[in-house]
Amino acid sequence: MSIVITEESHNRVAWQANRPVVSVLIGILAAVLFLVAVVVFSPSPVRWQVSGAILVAGLAIAVAIVLTMPMVDSGFLERSPDGGDLRRVQTWFLRGTREVFGLALGDIATFELETRSFEDGPTGSYPLARLRVIAQDGSHEILTDWTETHLARDLVDVLTKVGRRELASPEGVGSAVV
Repeated sequence: MSIVITEESHNRVAWQANRPVVSVLIGILAAVLFLVAVVVFSPSPVRWQVSGAILVAGLAIAVAIVLTMPMVDSGFLERSPDGGDLRRVQTWFLRGTREVFGLALGDIATFELETRSFEDGPTGSYPLARLRVIAQDGSHEILTDWTETHLARDLVDVLTKVGRRELASPEGVGSAVV
């Protein structure tokens, strides 16, 4: 997932994280068509049943992806003279736009950057980060999903500046290998 800051001013920041839903669906379609073409031209007497099973499985996987993965994850923080708002919304393929959460700026205590290293095979690892909001009552809200560390750091720098909040100290925030 790649985060892009779409708007930045002294009192407003907006960001968007696009997800590769369309490219994944195109990949599934290409794989299904390839497998069906290979099976249909085989001399096997069950080629039509296998082709149908491949089509049904591809369709089921595509529907599951569309229903469980938002296409766009976006949000904004706006500081106004009478307070301000922080909102996170997700745009789904079939369900439209839904608000994940919203907080008044006065209810935000701080922002937190959580970093972790994820394993990539037996010898490698790669760091990812996500942003969280800590409310005045101590509750945590996830502001972004896992993304590249430098993109999350750029966003949290802008959020702390616009929202006039401090970045939480990294105590207790993990750098564990997952």
